[in-house]
Amino acid sequence: MARFNEILVARYNRFLQKLLAFKGGPPAAQLASEINATFSFFNGAENRYLEGWNRYGTAVAVAAFAAQSGAIRLRNPVGSNVIAVLEAASFLSTAGADQPLLEIVTVFTDLASVGTGARVGDLRMNPNSVLISSAGTTAAAGAAQIEVRGSVLNTSTDFITYEDQQIAITPGISVQIRSQVNNTAVQMYFLWRERFLEDSERT
Repeated sequence: MARFNEILVARYNRFLQKLLAFKGGPPAAQLASEINATFSFFNGAENRYLEGWNRYGTAVAVAAFAAQSGAIRLRNPVGSNVIAVLEAASFLSTAGADQPLLEIVTVFTDLASVGTGARVGDLRMNPNSVLISSAGTTAAAGAAQIEVRGSVLNTSTDFITYEDQQIAITPGISVQIRSQVNNTAVQMYFLWRERFLEDSERT
């Protein structure tokens, strides 16, 4: 028998079940019969740590190299059990005619120069990122080009300008910025947050 104000859109109940690891039936099977007060968990960057998030950034400079173009890659290792969210990605070229690409790459290797993300600000956070950042030249083209931007000489170009453009990076996925101009010095920057996946979130 149907309930009064029964919710028939299953994806909202599934979201609550996965987010809060509820067992059993739908945790919110029906709407409240009157106005119901709610609140959001997130209320500021200073509380990201309390929700299990750690925040990191990396900035690299790739020198000009004949017949090759520069790139930066951020890789989430297979089996890491970590989800990351790319919050910012920027590119600066010493050549004015570049059109850098933001790409999703399904490879399990890193570029020539491997680094680690630096913890951003909050000393309560884990100092070591699980994700692996690397930079270099001769980066293979990505499996999926997400964005292409035109860059102005010696001016930073941002790929992510508002929250809905942020990219979730699950285990086994890499994100890279790749220059399309050979023999040009470039600078690139990533800012991301990461946390361990709960059991209920893995599927």
